[in-house]
Amino acid sequence: MENPHFFISYNHADRDAAMHLENIITKLGISFFMDNQMRYNENFIQRIEKEIKKSTYVMVLFSKKVLNATWVNFEINEAKKNNIPVIPILLERDISLKPFFDENVNYFSFYENQISVNNFINMLIDHGLVGDGLLPIGMIQNYNNYFPNEQIAVELLANDVKLRKNTNDEFEIVINRNNVKNAAISNRGKNNLCSKYVNPKRADLIEKDIIYHEFLMGKDKKNEYIIIPTENIPLRWCSGGILSIVKFKEKWWVPLFFRDIKPDGWNLSLGASERRRHDLNENWETELSDPWKLIIREFLEETLILSKKPKCCDDFQVRQFVFENMDAQESIRMASEFAQDHKNLRQQCDHLSLNDAGKPIYVRLKTGFDMNLIIEKDGIKNTLHDVIISINLLELGIEIIKVIEFKIGNEDYMLDGEILEDEGTEELVRMPFALLSFSYLRDTFGGEDFQLQYTDDIKQPSIIGKPFKNENDIYLFDWDIDRRMQIHESRNYRGIEEKRYTTWAENYDSMFRNLHTIPSRFTPATAKALNLFFKTPLSNLYK
Repeated sequence: MENPHFFISYNHADRDAAMHLENIITKLGISFFMDNQMRYNENFIQRIEKEIKKSTYVMVLFSKKVLNATWVNFEINEAKKNNIPVIPILLERDISLKPFFDENVNYFSFYENQISVNNFINMLIDHGLVGDGLLPIGMIQNYNNYFPNEQIAVELLANDVKLRKNTNDEFEIVINRNNVKNAAISNRGKNNLCSKYVNPKRADLIEKDIIYHEFLMGKDKKNEYIIIPTENIPLRWCSGGILSIVKFKEKWWVPLFFRDIKPDGWNLSLGASERRRHDLNENWETELSDPWKLIIREFLEETLILSKKPKCCDDFQVRQFVFENMDAQESIRMASEFAQDHKNLRQQCDHLSLNDAGKPIYVRLKTGFDMNLIIEKDGIKNTLHDVIISINLLELGIEIIKVIEFKIGNEDYMLDGEILEDEGTEELVRMPFALLSFSYLRDTFGGEDFQLQYTDDIKQPSIIGKPFKNENDIYLFDWDIDRRMQIHESRNYRGIEEKRYTTWAENYDSMFRNLHTIPSRFTPATAKALNLFFKTPLSNLYK
């Protein structure tokens, strides 16, 4: 579902009610037309016909004064002629709609000027005029009250994205957040956007994807800048995550999750801005204007390191991250509630007792990257230096990635910390977690000759990597894989686990039982991020 565009029809005798409705719709950020938007001496009939044709719905304010109103009758007939749904809004009682509509027409009642923001939102939701994963930006302030199971909140950029080189030969990505009208509040919303904007022109977007990536790789020697138009590609803002460099058993690795939804493959810990915790609106705006807060929160929520391999009905120490050269206190605070939820679910569902008594893990932020992110809004500019930018048009995404380094013990064990919520029920995702060696990743994504090679999946292709040869290429933490199958075989599902784990059992599980058959494909965002990382001198420090 696309967010609505309303045509407001009213008799000028009801102007006060119309102006009140206009104020509410404006606050909610919903697109609309009223005749007070017309210019002096503009052709009235032509403009009215044009605006009705491009409307999603025509809303008509009905009072007894409307019954003989020529222009309102004209606008209703124009809507019917163009098959635009008409929504009557009754301002008075005892009004018959028979002269205009069938007896079964749905209408809204706002008697005695009872039009309020909450009433109007309820009206839109009850009649299915908003929702389905997409909302006007003004409704974000209230959406947790009306869509309590939706967690994501990402803006759909209205201004073009700029990629350019500065005078220091560094790349700058400029995000202009002004004039945003709509937001996506769930993966369903993202999928609806992809169905409209991506699926009809997938081949063209893959071609553009490669052009933008090669520009950021420095392979484009002709252009100093590139514009990504958002009119036909509504890019989502914001999303990001961490690329971790981990020393384990005297080797350097990169931890990745295996994503089992399309596009499937090995994936960095990436996530979107959210509004589901305390201080919702303030925290959401903070993440949109300073993605570092989102990036570190996402890492803390999804990366769990135990002092030993899990075993049912046993106690385990969770190792805590200590950030040495970065400000992470706000993100730690925001992630703490999520972490407690995760521990409770591990106790309830997996019979693991987790405590925070584990030894600290010291984390360092890495610098030395030639990309900077510039975010503009309301005349204010924020800059985030030393980032990796992965642009993925097939998912309408811009991923902002920072690089960190830490060491873990030989007996330590990594688990996925992600939680999903469905109809009020929280459940563990249990994505497979592995360490992929630096030597394997450098051999796969390093070098000037690397080119993105997509799988032949028609809708959501992944990037093809090199097959894993032996245990020097990949170290798999398989406890959650076993748990998935135990739950699947016992049929002791929670929430939507049945669908996810059945899909896993049918399509993936057997491949993870043999090192040589473990899939070696990567999500496009992760493949591009790794390719960009291995062009930097920093990557040569890890052998």
